[in-house]
Amino acid sequence: MPNCWKDKTIVITGGSRGLGLAIAKAFAQKSACVVLIGRNDERLKLAQQEIRELFHSAAVEICSFDITDEQAFDANFDGLIERLNGIDVWVNCAGKSIRCNLPDSKIADYRDLM
Repeated sequence: MPNCWKDKTIVITGGSRGLGLAIAKAFAQKSACVVLIGRNDERLKLAQQEIRELFHSAAVEICSFDITDEQAFDANFDGLIERLNGIDVWVNCAGKSIRCNLPDSKIADYRDLM
């Protein structure tokens, strides 16, 4: 079966750990170009190194900014598309949680999650 992910560009938010990192590894194994987006530059560098050690020919780029910050997103997005020559798949794994008892939560909190 042909590898449909080879040379595709996959952007993964929250890609420095957890589910995002696991997804990044799966795509890197399929020879996709993986771009990790996250807020913590050090964790991104460690994730990039980990993927490259597992898959020596992996193309892994990192981009450090907070995707919930609209100005930061706007400042990075166009340059990211231009630098990557387009994006084939965008995977959202950046997480946010509400820490309160359910009766104390507000509908606005849940809207903010989406």
